[in-house]
Amino acid sequence: MDNSVQKLPNDIMRRYDIRGIFGKELTESVAYSFARRFGAFLQGQKARSVAIGYDGRKSSPKLLIPLIRGLREQGIDVINVGLCSTPVLSFAHIHLKTDAGIMITGSHNPPKHNGFKITFRQEPFFDQSIKNLNYVIAKSVPLSLKGNLVEKNINGAYAQRICKDTDKLPSYKIVWDCGHGAAGSVLPKVLDLLPGQHTVLYGEVDGTFPAHHPD
Repeated sequence: MDNSVQKLPNDIMRRYDIRGIFGKELTESVAYSFARRFGAFLQGQKARSVAIGYDGRKSSPKLLIPLIRGLREQGIDVINVGLCSTPVLSFAHIHLKTDAGIMITGSHNPPKHNGFKITFRQEPFFDQSIKNLNYVIAKSVPLSLKGNLVEKNINGAYAQRICKDTDKLPSYKIVWDCGHGAAGSVLPKVLDLLPGQHTVLYGEVDGTFPAHHPD
């Protein structure tokens, strides 16, 4: 992996996220460069902490490593909440009181696609803010100022929050189609707290999405 801070390719800098085909437009080196630039942006905003989560795609753990490394080398503290769905990461950003959140996900796109959805101070980070990252100068920080890394699973806290007051609901019969996506990693915690009779389809997380397109 190239450890220099590169210019981010224009064709992956979409309006609402950074996204491309893994190994082609979106590589580990690009992830590292994005992390360094976004980390420098946070420094300029007097921000210090980021919550990171990743979906079940095969490439997501490969992007996670350079992402964490680049942020920490820029002096940013990272809380890795692990495999999760995008709503869980959004919850983590607020629940853990971090300055920003980054979700590694290809969303509803084909398996070879992946990317980063970003929030900053509980607001979407998008459009011109994404494009402006290429104008951010990422200077290395001293080793003594390297960011910390903490791993924290918050699926239980997320389930408790969204199931608050659901004991008042009728006992519905519900079928849940996870589509082998990351929702399958948190759904069991939710169903433990939710009344009713539940049937889960394709609950095992599988980044090849063998059942159907992940939409």
